[in-house]
Amino acid sequence: MPSKTELIKQKLGMGYNKATRLLYKQFLLHMAQQLQRDVCYRCREVITDPNDISLDHMTPWVQTSDPLATFFDLNHVALSHRLCNSMNHHNKPGKLR
Repeated sequence: MPSKTELIKQKLGMGYNKATRLLYKQFLLHMAQQLQRDVCYRCREVITDPNDISLDHMTPWVQTSDPLATFFDLNHVALSHRLCNSMNHHNKPGKLR
């Protein structure tokens, strides 16, 4: 008899944690599309792949006087492509391409 973990992996084709992360990303992108907020903060192109979406801090939170508050301040968070966010996080938005 398979364990609960094995059964979940068999049913989903992946582990539960990986499936949950993908579901969160799909939901986030879907909501962004509904709100017409699915444009990358960095390159200004539409984000179409849920695997390519990331949260981008518009203000470098580490350099602020209150890093904890800035990190969680939703007014300083936008959506970006993962690559745009990770490769160009020090560049100004809209200046990558």
